[in-house]
Amino acid sequence: MTEDQEFLPEQYTVLARHYDELTFDVDYDGYAKGLGLLFEKYRVPKGGSVLELACGTGSLTQRLCEMGYNVTACDISYDMLSMAEQKCRELENKPSFLCCDMCELELWDKADACVCALDSINYLTDAHKLKKAFKAINRSICAGGLFVFDIKTEAMFEEMSGQSAV
Repeated sequence: MTEDQEFLPEQYTVLARHYDELTFDVDYDGYAKGLGLLFEKYRVPKGGSVLELACGTGSLTQRLCEMGYNVTACDISYDMLSMAEQKCRELENKPSFLCCDMCELELWDKADACVCALDSINYLTDAHKLKKAFKAINRSICAGGLFVFDIKTEAMFEEMSGQSAV
């Protein structure tokens, strides 16, 4: 997406049903394990609250719940959240779901940690929106809470030669 384009939740209406097929090669188990190590290092307790932004179809959400974290899974797309809810339906430790833009995030309770995985921060191509999202995240996590995110840099996009994934 370029700066003059804006992400619209409707863009995921059809994609939501096929998203897992397209991301079959993502190592969600490895990602969750890595997050578990970070949570341990930065004292996010088992059973602690984790806010997952841009959760998509809930593959990481599911694993974090299975690891014992109380997850609030947030996405701007109702269709993606619907798929996530279906995926997590059989879990004993079920997540909460929140449909909202990460720039407009408001929680009742603060989370111990926040995760925005798989380059989802890259959807915020406008510096103003990025700042707004970071402020909302800061308000949403406890003092001293952990915020984990990853990004693809401009150089990486150039290296990818127009591909959408590596």
